[in-house]
Amino acid sequence: MPKVPTYSPSVQTPWAPEPPAAPIGAAGLPGAALAEAGEAVQKSGDILAKIGEQRRKAQQVIEILEKETGFLEELFNLKQGLIGDPGNYEAAANQASKAIKELQDKWLKEAKDPEVREALTRSFLRPSLAAQQDVAEWANKQRADRGAAALDSAVAQYSRLYHSATRDDDKAAILGKIKGAIEGAASVGFLSRDKAGDLWRKTQEDILETEIMGMARLDPAQTRQRLEDPKWAAGLPPERRERLLGQLDRKVEQMERRAERLEIRRLRQQEMAEKLKEKQLKEEQDKVFNEAAAKQAQGQLSLSDINQLRESRRINEDGYRRLVERHDRDWERAINEGESYLDGVFRTKGPLEALDQTNEFYRAGLKRELRDRVRQGQDPDAVIDDIVSREMVKPKGPSAYPRPLYLEGPKDGFSTTAEISDLKGRLEQALLKTKEAFEKGDLDKAAALRETRRIKDLLRAAEHEFGELKALETAKK
Repeated sequence: MPKVPTYSPSVQTPWAPEPPAAPIGAAGLPGAALAEAGEAVQKSGDILAKIGEQRRKAQQVIEILEKETGFLEELFNLKQGLIGDPGNYEAAANQASKAIKELQDKWLKEAKDPEVREALTRSFLRPSLAAQQDVAEWANKQRADRGAAALDSAVAQYSRLYHSATRDDDKAAILGKIKGAIEGAASVGFLSRDKAGDLWRKTQEDILETEIMGMARLDPAQTRQRLEDPKWAAGLPPERRERLLGQLDRKVEQMERRAERLEIRRLRQQEMAEKLKEKQLKEEQDKVFNEAAAKQAQGQLSLSDINQLRESRRINEDGYRRLVERHDRDWERAINEGESYLDGVFRTKGPLEALDQTNEFYRAGLKRELRDRVRQGQDPDAVIDDIVSREMVKPKGPSAYPRPLYLEGPKDGFSTTAEISDLKGRLEQALLKTKEAFEKGDLDKAAALRETRRIKDLLRAAEHEFGELKALETAKK
């Protein structure tokens, strides 16, 4: 088993007593023993005194450390409180020295030991000066920041005034104001001379760029073309010129796309408006067509009326075609009926029986006249009445006009002109009643046309008979 070495201290504490060189009883003589005992007591007192001094110094060290710690903590809080309000930097700078001195006095007053107080005075000096310097630097920074902000605001305001100015001398004066403001800020330390020079160059470049962009708002394509020339806006740095060219490229593209979108939107709106207008026009034309068709069914719409509706676009081409086709069918039927009627009036005992019934060429001429005049828009009945009345005035045959067989009354004729006048009156009343019945819808067009022609034939015959009787009465006198 290995032997454990015995412990022998190599470092002794200041207050540990030194071991005696020899036991007290080791002296051979009593006097020597007493001398040695006194010496030992003297040494022990010295040791105890030394121990007390060390304890006092240790207590001083403790007190110094505790007060230093408290002072530094309150000094930190004081500094933070002074720099906590950016808007109160001037007051903080002015109050820092006094407040720190009061804090030092507070902690020094609590130290009763002069040595401790002297040590604390030396210990407080450096952190107090550092704190005071921190507050001063912070205040200077706040002052500089505020000055720089005021300078930026002034430069921005002067720049706006520059762009709104119209005369060159006003613009030159404004540039002088900007330069003076920058130099004044540099002179009081708000910014360095180098930064002041950079700010002045940047301000001029910003003003020039703003003017270029103002021109670009009016005509970006032309502005971009001018900006490609390095001699134009020579005060603009190359990197800014390239950046502006890129911006103008994008702006030109955006304007072109926007113009295309606006054109597309305009065309769509125009198309929608045209469709709406066409729809409304079609509805109106359909309404007018229906009204015109109703009038045409009643025989109250002529070809000139149809053409006028077309010219005024109150009916469309389809409606016009339908009305014309219906008009042509009605007029063709009317012409055919009129031609048949003309053939009838040439028959024996007809209104024109006194004419040359064998002259087919003459009869064809009257039919051609009927067709041409109807094609020109004249009413078929009116044309027939005109032709028959005209041919009856100057008949191309014998003067005698035998009484038609279809005349109402006795077979031997009328005895007086008064009776014929009475017949004419009744026929005219019958003609009016036929017209009223057609307008009310009691008679269709074909029946009304046949009845009207029959009554008109009777009227023409009665008028001819009336003329013959008047001629006989005159001859008898």
